[in-house]
Amino acid sequence: MRQLFRQLYLKLFMKTKTKPIELTKAARAKELGLSKQNLYWHSKQPGAPKWDAPKAAWVEYLAINERDTSNLPPELKKQIGEQRLRLVRAQAEKIELENAGVRHEQIEWNTVSRFLGEVLGKIYFGELERMQQTFPASMVGKDAAAIQVDCQQFVGDLVKAIRLKLDAWVASKGAK
Repeated sequence: MRQLFRQLYLKLFMKTKTKPIELTKAARAKELGLSKQNLYWHSKQPGAPKWDAPKAAWVEYLAINERDTSNLPPELKKQIGEQRLRLVRAQAEKIELENAGVRHEQIEWNTVSRFLGEVLGKIYFGELERMQQTFPASMVGKDAAAIQVDCQQFVGDLVKAIRLKLDAWVASKGAK
């Protein structure tokens, strides 16, 4: 501190050049809240900043690599905690989805879309095409009540065909 005031005094009142204050390893370790040995160990690790690098570089490095976060600023500790919590929640959600699939509580979307394509494409629209071709000829000479009965039977047959296909599909997937 005394040296800093001396430099400031000399810079303001004396027109001489002064040497900048050199940061020692001990001072850097104290500034970071580490022991000299811990700072030395970290400085030898790959990806570590040099011991005389800016404090911000060291704080970022220690936030990622130091197991003991007691020497980090509170806002950085909070950010680290939030990130860890986010990662833990994402991992838990992923495991829950995998377990739901194993328990047959959920079905993959591509399986459902293939099934719907088959049901809608082959059964439903196929029956509509059949109805379009057969109904006009079969309705000639029938009154409104008979046409309504035929339409209801067609819809009932279509619902049965879809239910049978759905039941067979569910049975093949082993769902509960």
